[in-house]
Amino acid sequence: MNKTIFIWVGVFVVTFGAIGLLMYQNQKSLAPKYFEEAKVISAEDWVKKAPNEKIVLVEYGDFECPACAIYEPVVREFVKTYADQMTFVFRHFPLAQHDYSVPSALAAEAAGRQGKFWEMHDMLYDKQQEWAGKKDFDSLVKQYATELKLDIAKFEADVKDQALRDRIQRDQTSGNK
Repeated sequence: MNKTIFIWVGVFVVTFGAIGLLMYQNQKSLAPKYFEEAKVISAEDWVKKAPNEKIVLVEYGDFECPACAIYEPVVREFVKTYADQMTFVFRHFPLAQHDYSVPSALAAEAAGRQGKFWEMHDMLYDKQQEWAGKKDFDSLVKQYATELKLDIAKFEADVKDQALRDRIQRDQTSGNK
């Protein structure tokens, strides 16, 4: 009888040990993954820095992406609510299926050279239905630049600058990694 109890206790311990190990491995695989590319904030990144940074949110976005535009008010509210604790980083991730994903990113970058990146960022998302997929994108984005009181000649020159295209490509490469 003693031997039978000993065997059953052994089976019980081994079974629950195996179950515990499987649960631990499963929980480990469900843990958030941190990618080095996203963790490193560079001098080129567009950043809203929190004074008491506890969280860093890195968003890879496309101004012409409907899903990005839908979530933008949620992200904006989240950033506003946790402004003292959360650093927000925006990086470009233009999607090939959107005709104006790169041109809109260039517009935001060009506005950024005049200190108005975030204003253009917000305007492009807020007015996405007005410009996305429209043939008069260039005139609309020029109108937005005028509303933001940008130097239009500088804005138009900057939109054509290869350095801005390269910067957007670096963001996309980072996102792909």
